[in-house]
This record gives sequence, C-alpha cells and structure tokens, in this order.
Amino acid sequence: MIALAHGSVWCWGANKKGQLGTGKTGSNYSSPQQVVLPGSPQKVVQVVAGSHHSGALTASGKVFCWGSNQHGQCGRPPDSMSVELDAQIVNAPHMIGGLISGVHVTQLKSGWSHLLAITEDNKILSWGRADYGQLGLGNDVVKQGFCSEPTEVTHVRGAKQVICGAEHNMALLCCGSVMTWGWNEHGICGTGDEINVYTPGCVSSLKDSDVRVIGCGGGHSFAVINR
Repeated sequence: MIALAHGSVWCWGANKKGQLGTGKTGSNYSSPQQVVLPGSPQKVVQVVAGSHHSGALTASGKVFCWGSNQHGQCGRPPDSMSVELDAQIVNAPHMIGGLISGVHVTQLKSGWSHLLAITEDNKILSWGRADYGQLGLGNDVVKQGFCSEPTEVTHVRGAKQVICGAEHNMALLCCGSVMTWGWNEHGICGTGDEINVYTPGCVSSLKDSDVRVIGCGGGHSFAVINR
C-alpha cells in the first residue's frame, strides 16, 4: 500500500479479507488499485497495514480503516455489522467514529490486529484486538478480547514517539521515560518476566537513561540511548 504525494491511496496483493479496500473480497491484485475514501475528496498523509487490515490518516486528521474486522479493528463491533457486509470484513474504507471523530489525529500506528492513534494534544487512542493487553486499557477489555471503539490510553500522556510491534507497543515520553504494554512473550515489554502487560508501565531498567529513539519488532524491542 502507498499514499502518493497528492494524497491518493493505492493497494495491491492479497485481498481475502478485503484489505485492499476495493469493495470486493477474494480476488488478488498484481497491479496497484486505487482506494477511494468516502465523502469529499480526501488527501491521505499516512497509511498503515496490519496483518489483514489497512488504515489511512487524512490531512484533516480523520482515520479510515478497511479489511478484517475480526477484532473490531475497523471500528465496528464484530457481531453488529451491516447486513450487506460479511460479519468479519469491511471491504471498503470506513471512517472511524466515536471519540476519535472529534479530535485531530496526527499519527496512525498499527500492529497485527490493533491500531493506535496519536492526537494533536499527544493523547493515545487504541482499538482492535485486546486479549494480550495490546490496547493498554486494563483487565476488563482484555477479558472481552477486543474494543472496537477508540478509547484513550490514559496511563500514557505526553508521548513524543509511539511504536507498535505485532501485539505490543512502546511509547517514549517527553520526560524521557519508556513505557510498554501488551504481549510479553520473550520478555519484549522489558519487565523482567514474560507476563503480558495489560496496563502501560515504565521500563525501570531505562529509568535513568537518555533515550532518544525506540523501536519494536514482532518479538523484540530496542531503545537507542545517548551516552
């Protein structure tokens, strides 16, 4: 997937889950297909791709998603879809509503099956799959397994960098602290154990470090420190 300089979006490849946004599912495309966002002409400034979903951020700060909605990552409850759509698929761009519709989003991030949006006042909103704690919204949401409504991650404020791994996340705060949450197999949240992190917490071993850049892989994390 790519967004061109003038703001149009193009996708190609596998489309089994509607992740290309063409309005159809099942057909693979070996050449780029334009994705048409609903409403007045939308200039897209950022695109993201998960395992089977896609997302776009417009210049006006609106977020659109399409593809697999198995975990609510397209902003609709998986069991309450419109009758004309498959219960787990949104095959054309859908504007994410709720809390996120009233704010200006400046950055969009995606893991395998969840998304994070960063607002102009440095708040973080999360939605999608939740069973590993990847939304950072606590135990109740983890038990439900998903959250289709963008919800503020209240434990993380003032982040200057936010990164998604496959099912975990990192945030570098303006004060220099590094916070992690989500899937913690292999110790990727830096807590000293392998217990999933449901609520964001600081990485204590980096407390007194001058962290400049953070990053996530599928099963590891890293931080660049100024010495």
